[in-house]
Amino acid sequence: MIACVAVGCADVPTSTSPPLVTTPVQAGLTTWALGDSQGAFSNDAARGLPWPSRLGSVGNGADGMQGAGWTVPGTYSLQTITQRATALASANAVRKFIVMAGVNDLGAGKTVAQMLDGVTTFASAASTAGASVLYVGVVPVPAKSYVAYRNADRIAFNKALAARYGSNYVDCSASMSDASGWLLPTLSLAADNLHLSSAGEQALANCILAKK
Repeated sequence: MIACVAVGCADVPTSTSPPLVTTPVQAGLTTWALGDSQGAFSNDAARGLPWPSRLGSVGNGADGMQGAGWTVPGTYSLQTITQRATALASANAVRKFIVMAGVNDLGAGKTVAQMLDGVTTFASAASTAGASVLYVGVVPVPAKSYVAYRNADRIAFNKALAARYGSNYVDCSASMSDASGWLLPTLSLAADNLHLSSAGEQALANCILAKK
């Protein structure tokens, strides 16, 4: 079962801003991954392919979703995670979603309760579309990142997802964090950068694949 996030996690282009993105369409794919800039294609070679593109026959519904979250719309897509899921289900025969989102909500000052309300809305939309969901916990953040002060809320949000969705939830924190619970330096682009390095993207993909 499978479907993935932060203003600070947004992958800002090095040149001009791209045009508003459209809904991805790919014939024959029934599983789609969702998320924020962690899952979007990047022009940074150090990041390599985003995690959705490392899962095999899975559509990348996170592309162009920089800045998006459960409660906040993406910078270029102007869609929340739920709005993107609804659009994907309308354009594709979606049967499974793999979704990881939440960092952008935390960065925007949203409470855990508000984020969980957004998840409830998403779950309803997925059910209406006839799609199952694998919820992925928000991965650890670097200790020097701007959302580090919200780490307790990140953990609380993940615990709430685990309690709600049980076997339809996977938390990759254990394999991606150091002894203090922060993102391993080798998995981040920099000590204060929320984006994953290519090794980080692969570590996340490996964790999800093990759950599949």
